[in-house]
Amino acid sequence: MSQSTPTPEGIQADTTDEIVAFVNQAQHRRDAIQSCIESLRTTWKECSGEDTAPSPGIITYLLLEHHPSTLDKALAITANKVLMGTVDTDGVGWYHYLLGVLRNLRNQAPTPPPLLTTDDIEENEA
Repeated sequence: MSQSTPTPEGIQADTTDEIVAFVNQAQHRRDAIQSCIESLRTTWKECSGEDTAPSPGIITYLLLEHHPSTLDKALAITANKVLMGTVDTDGVGWYHYLLGVLRNLRNQAPTPPPLLTTDDIEENEA
């Protein structure tokens, strides 16, 4: 039996395919993160009746500490308070209220861990 020796072109093709697959996977993850952020911002807009929502940066920061489903629930609760006029969107009052809701949700029942890491943020900003 004869063994074939890999050629440089074959090795390069394999490496190139691996790089392309890695880049595609990273792009897919970035797209999924962006979609999640936009979905959470839509929750805020729909529940608050406002045309604006927390910035993508704020949402991203909160995703480092909270699972998307937990953050979605907290955003809906806080945005509803904005709609009712209980919480003001001027200044940081809404943000402090949101943090309190997140803390209460965490204390009420175990919440899933966050899905994002700081590596995801650095990749998303690139």
